[in-house]
Amino acid sequence: MSEQKPPSERRYFRVPYPDNEQPPFQADSGQRYSVIDVSEKGLKIAAVNEPDLAISTRLSGVIIFHDGKTLEAEGVAIRQDSDGLAIALDKSLDVGQLFREQTYIRKHYPVFMLQKVSKQHQVPRTETPDDKDA
Repeated sequence: MSEQKPPSERRYFRVPYPDNEQPPFQADSGQRYSVIDVSEKGLKIAAVNEPDLAISTRLSGVIIFHDGKTLEAEGVAIRQDSDGLAIALDKSLDVGQLFREQTYIRKHYPVFMLQKVSKQHQVPRTETPDDKDA
C-alpha cells in the first residue's frame, strides 16, 4: 500500500472548506456531493459508503463555487477514507478560481484556515524507547 504524502510534500496546494461552505460537485450521473477540498489536480468529495463509488471509478461533473462560477472536473477515484473519496483529475483546474476560493475562505473563516494550516504542519510524534521510562 502506498503511503500518503505529508501536506508539505504535496505537489499542488489545496483549498479546504468548512462544512457549511463546501461547494457541490454535480456529477453527470445526477448525484450531488459536497467538496471537502480541492486542488489543481484533485478533489475530495464527501462520499462515504457509496456502493457505486469505488477505487478506479471514473467521475465527471461540475464544481459550483460560492461565487456561482463552475469548473468542469473529470477523473478517477484513487483513495477512500473515513472522510470521503479522493479523485485524481485528468486536467488541471483553473488556478485563478482556486486562489479566489482560498482568499474567500481565509477572509470569512480565518480561524478555520489557521487550524487547517497548523494541523497540516504538525509533525507526528513517535515514541522512543526513552519515552517509556519517563
